[in-house]
Amino acid sequence: MTTYISNAFALSMIPDGATIRTRVVDLPAIAHKLNNPVSVVGHADTAAVFADMLGIPVAHNRATVTLTDKDTLYVGQLVGGRLPEGVTTLPEGFEIKWICVRIDADPVPMERHWTYRGVSIYGGLDRRADEIAALVGGKVTIMADPWGNPHWDIEGVGFSGSLHDD
Repeated sequence: MTTYISNAFALSMIPDGATIRTRVVDLPAIAHKLNNPVSVVGHADTAAVFADMLGIPVAHNRATVTLTDKDTLYVGQLVGGRLPEGVTTLPEGFEIKWICVRIDADPVPMERHWTYRGVSIYGGLDRRADEIAALVGGKVTIMADPWGNPHWDIEGVGFSGSLHDD
């Protein structure tokens, strides 16, 4: 379980097939609560600006990371242009938008007994999944997300789909 601070996010940071969630956060308000975050800030000037803004050490570190579902990545997105060379504080007219990036844990298979043919929304999704699978000559697998919510994965010849109650 590692917390990272970065000035960029790249698809190479996530494993194949990962699902990511992002949200805007007020990192300066919570930075003092972070437990030794690992910097992966690729530019020295940007690291200095982040350290000044957050009030915690942020090193220049051109490291490559691959996130897991236990990690948190805080990305400081510079808004307002490119930082001038040599700055250590955020110049007027610039701002940092902080984005929290997390990977969802892999879904786990669920037993069908509690959803099958019920009258709830899940029973309706269960019936539709079976109908679609029959139409495409495929099969249905019920999976649970990290919070226990079911979704129905349907695989058939030339078809792949998912039903869920988002």
